[in-house]
Amino acid sequence: MAKNPVVAKLIYNKLPQLQGQLRQRASQAVRDAAFDVEAHAKTRARVDTGAMKSSFYVVTNDKSTYNAAVSAMREANPNAEVLPPAEATRKDLEAVVASAAAHTVYNEFGTAHMPPQPMLLPAAEAVRPGFVAAMKQLLS
Repeated sequence: MAKNPVVAKLIYNKLPQLQGQLRQRASQAVRDAAFDVEAHAKTRARVDTGAMKSSFYVVTNDKSTYNAAVSAMREANPNAEVLPPAEATRKDLEAVVASAAAHTVYNEFGTAHMPPQPMLLPAAEAVRPGFVAAMKQLLS
């Protein structure tokens, strides 16, 4: 039997502080990934008038670039049909990347007369490895 037991005494608990910092960093990683997806989608967009390319936007719990996207879209094509904004998320670890142009869905998935030219799905897949790496780094 040991004569000198080891005693650990918790003097100051930093776990709540670390948890808050981890959440802030994770939230920033989500936001960064969302804006990266938006940028990638814009590079893949078909361009006729430029309205669809301009129509991509990001919504987070405290920010939306919808109005700026609609303004740029209308400048490119005043006749383009504008969709209402995506519902804002209330969670800091969520973000939405969307298009305000009604015709984006036909380009993304194609029609009977037009082959698809996906933008958002490949953009999300392109950003995924960096996002996963950022989240793993936070946890290591």
